[in-house]
Amino acid sequence: MTDSQPIRILIADDHAMVRSGLRNFLYAYEWMTLVGEAATGAEAVAFCSNNDVDVVLMDIMMLRWMASKLPGKSLPWGKG
Repeated sequence: MTDSQPIRILIADDHAMVRSGLRNFLYAYEWMTLVGEAATGAEAVAFCSNNDVDVVLMDIMMLRWMASKLPGKSLPWGKG
């Protein structure tokens, strides 16, 4: 990414209404571009594995669920 390229963002949330609101917010800024959406943690991981993403906007509860599926891993604030 260079200074002239927009920040590539993935929205990951299991609520369609939240994804819609974030999508509309991102469209208002030229320096950010929405590259994808995911309704599950697995979709988010798969998308990031196959696409260039700079930032993931993820529902904190999805993050905790994903962390709970990784044995021996923990989030900065403790086990998910």
